[in-house]
Amino acid sequence: MIVLMKQQMSAWQLQNLDVNPHKKYILLYKVPKWMELLETDDDCVITPNENVLPSIELFDAVVFSADNPIEFPRKRSPSQFYVFSSTKSPLYTNQHFTKNQLQLFNLSMTYRRDSDIFWPHGFISNYVFYPSREFTKPKWKDPNFNDKVGVKVSSIIAGKSKFSAWITDCSDKSQRMDLITVLQNYIEIDIFGNCGSFDCPKTSNSECLDIVERDYFFYFALENSLCTDYVTEMLFNAMEYYVIPVVYGRVNYEDLLPPHSFIDVNQFNRTTDLANYLMELSSDPVEYSKYFWWKKFYPKININRNYRNLCRTIHELSSSETSTEDATFYSNIESWWKDNQCLESPSIQLI
Repeated sequence: MIVLMKQQMSAWQLQNLDVNPHKKYILLYKVPKWMELLETDDDCVITPNENVLPSIELFDAVVFSADNPIEFPRKRSPSQFYVFSSTKSPLYTNQHFTKNQLQLFNLSMTYRRDSDIFWPHGFISNYVFYPSREFTKPKWKDPNFNDKVGVKVSSIIAGKSKFSAWITDCSDKSQRMDLITVLQNYIEIDIFGNCGSFDCPKTSNSECLDIVERDYFFYFALENSLCTDYVTEMLFNAMEYYVIPVVYGRVNYEDLLPPHSFIDVNQFNRTTDLANYLMELSSDPVEYSKYFWWKKFYPKININRNYRNLCRTIHELSSSETSTEDATFYSNIESWWKDNQCLESPSIQLI
């Protein structure tokens, strides 16, 4: 076991390797650069540098990202945990495992609720916290429409003069482009990005959303894949602003967002029904303002990932009595990740 191997090192070796026997050592193996910069936990050393220890086999866990083609080290200790991670949908991860690689993983760390380590793109709360390792449905307050909208919000709503906006990178495996094309027959949708006629400021995404908040009633937060639980930080970024998001994905949004804070495309039978509702709402400032009731109750919107739950999980699993010889393995990680996860077409009728 790794724990025992570290304990068997002499004090001189530990000192010279600067190894802390009370910490867990986790290797980020050839992951995307942004993953190397995430906040870690004081109880773990989480690093992309495999030279922190004399050999890869000495790490307590190794994290792989399906956002890039996965490569595996040549050697593995029997006491080592392999962690599968991904932030993309299965439709945008092109990893194909060999027969011998399908059963290598012990743990999953993704946005899916059935992951061993729940790793969402964002979350909303009434205080600063990070989601637990397992997904737990928030206990949202019931909408409170009795309070009058403040001067700031009234001013923002009164200043809006354009109907709706969409910021996109043009990727599409969800028919969202078809959805927008049909909706444009009924309502105005200004498209920002390479697929549209409008440009965002080059400095930051927040400046673009500043424009959306100032000018537009609605913001289309359309996912590029209709896959289970897949919702990106694009939506959580927009929730910081006074603009109503129109959401589109294979997600139970009521579990992620406060009630009456969004409009779900898939709650409408036809695009004409959706367009009519949006037009009615844009012409009624009182009804429109009700979609922001939640902001004073849930002011914390977080899109910053970290490795706290990963660290805690490895501590729990790699105790002196535990090794991967006793741990469970995914029988087929590719099947778990891809099978029956994504829809080819939306439920709304594009007419």
